[in-house]
Amino acid sequence: MQLQLASELNRRLAPFDLSLQDYFVLAFLTDHDGRSRVTELCRYLGFEKSRGSHHITRLVARGLVVKEQCRDDRRVWWVSITAAGRQAAAAAAPSHVEDVRELFINHATAAQLSALTKVATRVSDYLADQ
Repeated sequence: MQLQLASELNRRLAPFDLSLQDYFVLAFLTDHDGRSRVTELCRYLGFEKSRGSHHITRLVARGLVVKEQCRDDRRVWWVSITAAGRQAAAAAAPSHVEDVRELFINHATAAQLSALTKVATRVSDYLADQ
């Protein structure tokens, strides 16, 4: 189900010229004041360092984000959303939210969603400790 859902959400983002992973990056940055350490972004998305770096490089090439080295610590890289990235995320967000509702939320009761939230939280907490 998770793979099918991700595939369909990815397909529905195509008219916005975004992949589901692109949308996740832009949404994360938008929710974090437009800027994040690359390592934090990769950890959140579950990306290996090299995969995250390649993905960010593609988003930089499209003008959706910028990547810059930290002035105080040369080991740290920052990624920031651009105006074009904010515009792309804002254009896709209403449709994406509706798609999530249509494809997933509407098929579960409040009790089922509550139970799923509890299970997801426990699994996420466990994985965070690994």
